[in-house]
Amino acid sequence: MITLQQRVIKLSSWDRDLFHDFLRDTHERSLDLEWLRLKKMFPFAFIRKPWAGKVSLDKTQFKIISINTRRYGRNRSAVVVYGKMIVINNERWLKLTYTLFWYTPVSLVLYLGFLAYFVLTTPSDNFITLFMAVLATIPFFSLYEDLRQTDRRILAYIHESRTKVYEAAITARGR
Repeated sequence: MITLQQRVIKLSSWDRDLFHDFLRDTHERSLDLEWLRLKKMFPFAFIRKPWAGKVSLDKTQFKIISINTRRYGRNRSAVVVYGKMIVINNERWLKLTYTLFWYTPVSLVLYLGFLAYFVLTTPSDNFITLFMAVLATIPFFSLYEDLRQTDRRILAYIHESRTKVYEAAITARGR
């Protein structure tokens, strides 16, 4: 498992419903068989929740992926987010770890191997070599953008959860 990024966020009293919100907005599905990538096994077209995966309230941890809406339909992210609440010096922290599914690096190696084979077997031409170099960078930029988008969605979701609890407290105080 390749770790792309780790982030630690300090939790406050406004985050008391964070794992309940994740549980409510996560399509309960095991990600262990996701490598099969069969739509019958893991359909995305009918999922209306922003996340898919497992959330454990008793262990205060989760393993989720983002369900993205794209031009050609709903699809999952290649980035898996592991979240776990940890306690350091009597303060609660949320540790987020962004990793890739195992088949993503394998498919990248196969893709780059195919491009290298094509470059080595074709006659030497600077244009074809440059074109293949550009094609080789596309998956890496795509993964980087997927990581950025998933991180942005997680942070926005945590902020929305805090805001919801804060507004409920303000409303209850105003009565």
